[in-house]
Amino acid sequence: DTATLTINEPFARDSRHMGIALDRLGFLVEDKNRTAGIYYIELPETFVIPKQGGLCGNLFTDTQEPLHFKYLIILEEKGDVTEVTIKANGEVPEDMKEVTSKILKDLQGSIL
Repeated sequence: DTATLTINEPFARDSRHMGIALDRLGFLVEDKNRTAGIYYIELPETFVIPKQGGLCGNLFTDTQEPLHFKYLIILEEKGDVTEVTIKANGEVPEDMKEVTSKILKDLQGSIL
């Protein structure tokens, strides 16, 4: 049940493009392990997920909330393509599926 992003380029090229994309999107890269293909990131304050409340809930609350968790972006070589997955680095937020989906969508728009 893990969402992934498949990039049609070799690992070495994607690793470099991933660093550029993360910087462009404003993600804070706390550390990276290029050999293992792992980026340790923190989401920028501008990264928000719309709340999934009902009609009345959205009338009285903000429609978005900032997320303050840390994540791993994992690049894995699969032949001539690279597969990107997202995992929580520590505490797993309740809306992990939505967070993962948004991170991957943002990366796809920035890399490809």
